[in-house]
Amino acid sequence: MMPTGLRARAATAALALLVGALPASASDVPRLDAFIGGLERGCRAGAALDAFRSDLNARYSFEEGHPRLTATVRIPPAIAAAVGRASAERHPTHTRIHVPLVGTYRGLRTRSIAFDIGHSNGVGVTTLAFAAPIRTVEAEIGPDVARTMQAFAADALEATLGLSARIVPAGEGAALVCDTSS
Repeated sequence: MMPTGLRARAATAALALLVGALPASASDVPRLDAFIGGLERGCRAGAALDAFRSDLNARYSFEEGHPRLTATVRIPPAIAAAVGRASAERHPTHTRIHVPLVGTYRGLRTRSIAFDIGHSNGVGVTTLAFAAPIRTVEAEIGPDVARTMQAFAADALEATLGLSARIVPAGEGAALVCDTSS
């Protein structure tokens, strides 16, 4: 039988493992607004997010002839505490790179960001997952997503390509999915 003090320390350690990188309080959560840069407005990544995606692609791509795991991924210091360990999955047409991203964007708690990057074929999807319920996400960024879809529909080339921005259920939360595949 484990002594009470030791049991309490073990329970605290187990809880710490479950919580992992989650900040202690809301004020400790990194704000990701400048990093994400209005992704829901036109599905265009800001400079910092675009550079991050490019670095991830250089490091994790499964594209034929591409040297893997040699490039450095630069993480802006202001969001370093929000970024978890990346993982990559090989698919026939693209590489999916998933990164835990624990912070807030437009006041919504984020869980992760994923990039589907094509193997020289135009696949390009960015998925930003939120911990918030879909109704909350729709209330905050839904009007911008709707304007993005209207703009895509109004542009003949973008409409032909099938570009899209949508908010979808994702686990216990929701996700913004921007598909700019060409």
